[in-house]
This record gives sequence, C-alpha cells and structure tokens, in this order.
Amino acid sequence: MTNWKLIASKKGIRPLAALPDGLVCYSKGSLYHVNYDLNDRSFICKLPTNGLIGYLGNHFRLIDRIFRLGPSHAIVLAGVMLIARRSEIWRCELSTGQLTLDFIIPDGRRSLSFGKLILPNGDAQICFGDYFSNPSRKPVRIWVRSNKIPYWSVRYEFADGEIEHVHAVTAIGKNVFVLCGDFDHCASIWVGNHNFSNIKCLLRGQQSYRATWITELSGKFIYATDTQLESNNIIEMEINEDNVTTRKLTGTMGSSIYSGSGICHNFYSTTVECGMPTGNFIRDVFEMKRGPGIASNFAKIFCFDENLYFKEIFEAEKDFYPFRLAQFGSFNFPSGVMPKNTLVAYGLAVKNFDDKCMVFKLI
Repeated sequence: MTNWKLIASKKGIRPLAALPDGLVCYSKGSLYHVNYDLNDRSFICKLPTNGLIGYLGNHFRLIDRIFRLGPSHAIVLAGVMLIARRSEIWRCELSTGQLTLDFIIPDGRRSLSFGKLILPNGDAQICFGDYFSNPSRKPVRIWVRSNKIPYWSVRYEFADGEIEHVHAVTAIGKNVFVLCGDFDHCASIWVGNHNFSNIKCLLRGQQSYRATWITELSGKFIYATDTQLESNNIIEMEINEDNVTTRKLTGTMGSSIYSGSGICHNFYSTTVECGMPTGNFIRDVFEMKRGPGIASNFAKIFCFDENLYFKEIFEAEKDFYPFRLAQFGSFNFPSGVMPKNTLVAYGLAVKNFDDKCMVFKLI
C-alpha cells in the first residue's frame, strides 16, 4: 500500500453518498451531484428550511454546528436517496429531484446511520435503530422500510432496561449485526437474521464491545471501539457456533465513530471527544478537556485492506470550539462504495478542514 495524496478539497460541501459517476453532496440547504474532482456540480433539489434558525444555519457554520441542522447521513437505493436530518427522513428521487418527507422518527429520536438489507427474495430494505440520550434505558426500536412498501415499521424492539440506544444495524452475509451503546451492560453486540426474529447477544458489558461500525474481511469480523473512557482498539471477532472470541489487532488514538468503503480498501476515522458529563450544565456544555480514552488532540483517517494492513492517511487537530457545544473533532465518509484508489472524507470540527469535502488518491 503506497501513499494517499489529497488532490482536491472544497469548503461548504458535505458528501453524503458515493455513486459510480460522482457524489451526492449537501451545500447550504440544497443537494447537488458533484464529480470526484469537485470542479463540477449540478443542482438536484432544495431541502425545506427549518425556520429562522435553519436559515441562519445555512449561512453561518457555527450555528449549523451548534444546532446540528444539516443532514447527518444518507443512503441511496435504486436511484432513491434517503436523507436523515435530525428526526426527519427525507426521500429524494435523484433523477427528477422530487423530494418528500418520508418519516419523522417518533419521540424526538434520531438515527446515527442507515443499514441496507437484501432479503433472499431480492427485496432491498433500509433500516436503522433509535439513537437518543436514554439514561433510563427505555425500550429502543429498530425501524425498517422496503422500496416495495412505502412506510416505516418497527421490526424489533429492545426491552426496557436492555440497551441505551442503537449505533448501527449492519448486514453481513446472512447475519445482521446490531451495535449498541453506551455504558455498563448496554455496550453490546447482537446478531440475528434479516427478519430480526432470532436476535441474540454475542458480547456485552465492556467498553471493548462498544462500537459503531463492523465489517468482514477474510471470514473474520473487524470493528473499532468507540469509547471516551478507555484506550480504543481495532478488534477482530470470531464466531464459532456459540463461542465468540475477540483479539486486539492494533490500537487507535481515539474513539472511532465513522467508517467508509472503497472497492479495494476500507476506511475509518478517530474522534477527539470529551469525557463523561459532570452534571454541571455550563461546565459540560463548554468542556474543552479530552476524555481519558482519547490519547490525541488530532482526528485521524486510516485505511486497511483484506490483509489487515493499517495505514494512517491524514490527520487534523481539533479546533478551539467546545466539544459538546460545537461537536467532536472527526472525519466522516459518504455512504456507498467509493471508486478504486479513491477516498472522500468530510472534516468536522477540525482546524483548517472543518466543513470541507476532501478527495484523496492512492499514488
């Protein structure tokens, strides 16, 4: 694996989905199709503005960051894009730009990511789990929507006291992994089938089982830990019938929330975040100290391949705005599969690269 070179960057563009012929990006309230050199873009549609604060967020980056106003993630399936913005899910026909409000997640809850399920009959479905602050551990739902059935339904519900929230629902082969957080027994990894009829817990009760992404390489499952409390690692997990084992592959300098996929490479980033809240509102909102599990003030991007060779690609320092008020420092990636030897990343709350779309090439 040779070096990755930053070949293009542009501020004010957030990549949401990678397609063979370019990116679907968000910029100042609108969606655009953008080519991979970031030089050419075409308008798709405009998302409705959420009142005055939404208007201000489209023009002032700090307001956008504080109120988390823009789309957080999206996914494309058969020419249709689903876009998450706070508790809303918008549906856009990419060929026509037709936009509709597809769903509002009840109770003010949100999603952290979308997952894609392909059923044995070929039907494709999109899914996500409730993501929200849930210290009392109320029941948590997994939602599913089929292209053939134009509404969202609850496919599974975790019982009262079981978990705090869902980070990701990821289909790998015949299995669906559900990654849950955050603390004590809620940090857990579950597995079931595509119908969610036989979900069982594989691992729970340690921060080493707290994750937001998982992938399979060479028959083994790879995930990164996502904790501000302890040192973070890339973990290899093996499942042999009812026996589940894990081992550390390499350490990371921070928690990992985001991952991306390419034709030949996988990518992930580390996050610079603060520790546990103290209960003092003012102190917590303006917290500037890293958590004990965050060893660096630099958010980093890594790639790895099927040989489990890990390489750091890029880094940027957390900016000077408070962690909880103006978001953690990190990089995220578009959904979908990026072209061969190409990496697209988006800087969040990092010096010189906040709100920038970046394109790297392997040279």
